[in-house]
Amino acid sequence: MKLKHVLAGLAFIASGVLFAQSTEEVLLTIEGNTVSVSEFMAIYNKNNVEIESADKKSVEDYLQLYLNFKLKVHEAEVMGYDTVPSFVNELGGYVDQLAAPYLVDDQFTEDLIKEAYDRSKSEIRASHIMVKIPENPTPADTAKAWKQINDIYTKANSGVDFTELAVKFSEDPSAAQNKGDLGYFTVFRMVYPFESAAYNTPVGSVSKPIRTSYGYHIIKVDEKIPARGEIKAAHIMIISNDKSTPDELAKAKKKITEIYNELKAGAAFAKLANTYSDDRGSAQKGGDLGWFGAGKMVPLFEEKAFALKNTGDYTEPFLTQFGWHIVKLEDRKNIGTYDEEYDALKKKVKSDRRSLGSEHALVTKLMASYNVKVKSKSKSDFYTSVDSTYFENKWELSKASGLNGVMIIINDKTYGKKKVTYTQSDFAEYLFSRMRGQKKVAIPMLIDKEFKGFVDAKIIDYEKSILTLKYPEYKALVTEYHDGILLFEIMEKEVWKKAMSDSTGLAAFFEANQSKYMWEKRLDAKMYICKDQKVADEVFKMVTDNQPDSVIIAEINKDSELALTIRSGKYQVGEEDNLKTVKWEKGISTITTGNSVVVVNVMKVMEPTNKELKEVKGLVTSSYQDELDKRWVEELRAKYTYTINSEAIDAAIK
Repeated sequence: MKLKHVLAGLAFIASGVLFAQSTEEVLLTIEGNTVSVSEFMAIYNKNNVEIESADKKSVEDYLQLYLNFKLKVHEAEVMGYDTVPSFVNELGGYVDQLAAPYLVDDQFTEDLIKEAYDRSKSEIRASHIMVKIPENPTPADTAKAWKQINDIYTKANSGVDFTELAVKFSEDPSAAQNKGDLGYFTVFRMVYPFESAAYNTPVGSVSKPIRTSYGYHIIKVDEKIPARGEIKAAHIMIISNDKSTPDELAKAKKKITEIYNELKAGAAFAKLANTYSDDRGSAQKGGDLGWFGAGKMVPLFEEKAFALKNTGDYTEPFLTQFGWHIVKLEDRKNIGTYDEEYDALKKKVKSDRRSLGSEHALVTKLMASYNVKVKSKSKSDFYTSVDSTYFENKWELSKASGLNGVMIIINDKTYGKKKVTYTQSDFAEYLFSRMRGQKKVAIPMLIDKEFKGFVDAKIIDYEKSILTLKYPEYKALVTEYHDGILLFEIMEKEVWKKAMSDSTGLAAFFEANQSKYMWEKRLDAKMYICKDQKVADEVFKMVTDNQPDSVIIAEINKDSELALTIRSGKYQVGEEDNLKTVKWEKGISTITTGNSVVVVNVMKVMEPTNKELKEVKGLVTSSYQDELDKRWVEELRAKYTYTINSEAIDAAIK
């Protein structure tokens, strides 16, 4: 997100925390706009948390940076950046996100966190059968799917084997392979309705049909075990899948077997992973996959990994749909206490759809707090003004013209201190906005359902409108995002895009600073990483005879896929471990490094030289942006009137 980029880089936005010992004396004035001592010190304290106490120099230095920031924001406002539709829309989106934590019922959320923790203490192994529903289903589509799943449910409960039913009827694409078996999973691994059904179904039983966004499901709970926690593992993978040729399949199996034998002979797992694993993302980290729990990997992979007992143990080679694996156990940790897991669970709950019910729970409380009156009878007028055209997306607002009765009255005497009403006209607008994609039902049923949503929406709208009055920290956050977006927009125009589009200026800057962009001494070399000295002797002879690499590797690896690996490139001093002891001169030599013998063909020694602009354009552009920013700040300081109350700095520090 672009806003995060600006905030992280500059960190000069207002904080809701106040500096208790400060006065409201003005510290900084820019074109008549003032910043108080307490406001500035709140920002200073927020962004200098590593400093135990403020000293005059650090405060003065920071004040200069803060002045630059405020000048840029002021320039953006003068240029009208805060009035363009893109800014208004983007800020509105962020404001909705910022408001979200204030528009939930805390107790409801706490109950979800406790439920999630209780579920996290066990793992479910389950199978399922799914009947899909189209993205925009008709009533006939839904009825058909409901009948299908119920028929399957009846068969499952009459003794028909569940796996046979899954293979025959499930519309989950993976069912043909896994026969409906989902392996083990725990909380947050499935959508909430599915998760709840699984945890609430006894072992050996089949759940009643449930609906998710994917369709209708029945779930057979095969096993429930204590949570195995998480493990930290590494793996070596050799690709072997349904796209591989028979020859590739045979070579992959041979290669993983040889790697396994090397492990048993004492070779380091990380080195083998780095050299041979086809999962290059993990291979560069010695095969490290990080931490994972149930439901994160394919079932067989998890089964093999979690079966390892001791740190350092590794599996025999096994095959998944991705290829051959050897997994090594690096570490293991169990589920923590409720207090230890609380923060992580809270974050997951709030980002999960299960938290949506919290909004309705809040509405119930707000209605009592704000003495809300709902005139439900007034919705009956819509039973006749809305007709079947609504489901065809053709209903017109004019059919509700003349309906202006009051439907909701908010009597807030604490924050807004005013009476707010919503009328039938507002409800008609709400219905119109909700028309697209509605499923056909009886009109009274539609109106009753939508009216409940209308009441919730309007109570939440009112609460949003007074959040800045109720929560000072929320007001500060809104200001933070307002200024951050403005800063990004004007920085993009005045610095970032300018640097990227000004090819002449960039070239001139590069020319003036070329001494900063130099290649160190480098080797243009090929490395032939050999299994042992015997292989190295053969490779040395073939390289000396100018044999092509394709011929060399075909000959050397005809008996073992691990015998030879070839790498090439241009390397600076210390960049490649295999070249640390090689002579920096043209020619072919053999060196021993770790468990390998390496034949090195130095094709060229490249002396220090200037880099070309195209080789370092990103780095040069970044430096040029810094230069443009420096010039721009100087222009802003000359353009706008500002004053700093130096005497107030001492008061701020005290």
